[in-house]
This record gives sequence, structure tokens and C-alpha cells, in this order.
Amino acid sequence: MRLTKRTSNGDVEAVKDKVIKVVPFTSSITGAFAGDAGMASFVARKLKAVIRPNLDIRGFQNNICGILSPFIDDYWKTINSAAKLIIIFGGLNRNARKTFPNFAEIDAKIKNYALLHKNSPSMQLKPAIFNEFLRANNQPLRYPEPADSHIFSVEAVPPTTLRIENADWGEYLAHGPNGIRKESLDPIILGKLEFSGGIEVGVDNSMITAILKSVAEQKGAQTVGGPFFTVVIDEYTLGVVLGRIDRMSLLNMRSEFVSEITEIRGLYYSKDESGNSEKLISIVDYKSFGGLEI
Repeated sequence: MRLTKRTSNGDVEAVKDKVIKVVPFTSSITGAFAGDAGMASFVARKLKAVIRPNLDIRGFQNNICGILSPFIDDYWKTINSAAKLIIIFGGLNRNARKTFPNFAEIDAKIKNYALLHKNSPSMQLKPAIFNEFLRANNQPLRYPEPADSHIFSVEAVPPTTLRIENADWGEYLAHGPNGIRKESLDPIILGKLEFSGGIEVGVDNSMITAILKSVAEQKGAQTVGGPFFTVVIDEYTLGVVLGRIDRMSLLNMRSEFVSEITEIRGLYYSKDESGNSEKLISIVDYKSFGGLEI
């Protein structure tokens, strides 16, 4: 949730910590923005105006170039021809159930994680994956089948390029400074997200936040910092995860404060470790960019 700017020698310095980079467009589609902050705000406002409430994540991706290209081209032609932008979109298609046509590959990844993490006391398979194991063995399903979910990213590279990347189960997307890409991250991260948490949203959110914080520190990513803002889309609704998150320090085995988000009358606030609150501003509403990056 940090806006940054570069100094004359190319270093990055933080200038604003309370900007929400995640934009819920509908109850089925949300987007997370990185890159030029002015371009992010411009495109996010345009998308909020055109994404229909009944559009699902699959239909959205099928038409992404037609929807997004006019806004990207307009910004390059009229405002900043050198601006770069990355958006990771995620959401649901509630008209279809989640399926795993590549389940043999998923099975191999699960076994590989078990070998890498063999001292772990237990593994918590998500209900959709557990069902798939039962289906593969001709057993009745234990859990209700969840709606189809999907994530993909769009990278806008001037003067004309839009790069689209998908992520199926067992994959993830990462875009950030100092070489943060999915290829550069430890594959054990996947296992931590999928197996070490459980099926509760709060547990997963705490783990994702702690991992993001650690990756940002390891990579020296100045654009990642401040409070962490998480949006969750489930079978029935879309919402923001509230509450405090701590992590265990491996240096002194003590709990360390990471982030806390609260909500008051529809507005979101971050709290620091001392309990001081500050209002959060959506990238859609933030106006004074001046070449800032997110």
C-alpha cells in the first residue's frame, strides 16, 4: 500500500503509505495494480465505469484486450507515453464449478511439496483439491464444489504491448521491483499457501501477509510496505479482511506486528503498533501522483 518516487540517482524513497492498490470492480472481479500510479488510477477509474456487474472473470479475460487497450492507448497518447503498468486480476465465474483438468500435474506438485516439507506435522488440502482426490478414486465428494476461480495478469509495456499471463492451480503470479517475479520466488511458498494454512480465510490471509512481508524484506522492495489490504471473493460475496496480523520472528522467537486494518462506517483505516489510525485512500480516488510508482 505504498506509493514511491525515484531520486535523481535512481534510488527509491517511500512517500505515501496509505494508498489501497486493490480495486474491487464487481462482486466477481477485482484487480491489484503496480507500476505508474497515475496510469493505475486512470485505468482503474475507466474499468470501474465499463465492467458490468454480471461479467464473470472468464468472460472478462476473454475480452480483456478489447476492454483495456483503448484506455492504455489513450493514456500513452495523451498523458505519458513511457508509463508502465501491471494489473493482476482475480475473481470467480459463479456459473461454473471449479475443475482441474491437469490434476495429474497437481498431484505431482502435492507429492513434491510433501517431500520438501516432510517434517511438517500435517497438510490441509483445500476442499476443492480434496474433492478431486476423491473423484480420481471414484469416491463420493465430501465438500460442496466451489465456483470456478481464476487469476491472470496484464502488463502494459510502451509503446504498444500488452502481455497477458495466466495462473492455474499450483501456480501464482508475482510482479515487483528488484527482480520479484514468480520464477524468482522459492517454490515452497506455494506449499505454504496451499497446505500450511487451512480452510479459514483469516488463517490464509495471515500467512499471505507474512510471506509478502518477508519477500519484500529479502528483495529490498521499497514499493512494498505499510499495512496490507486483502480482498476476498467467495461463492456469495466480496469483502475486505479486517483485523491485526502478527508474525513470529525467527531471530528472537517473538511476535512482531505486521499490519492491522479496521473499518468505520464504510471507510478503511490502518492502525500502527501503538494503535494510531490513519484513513486509507483508494488508488481510484488518490489524485496527486507526480510520477509516483506503486
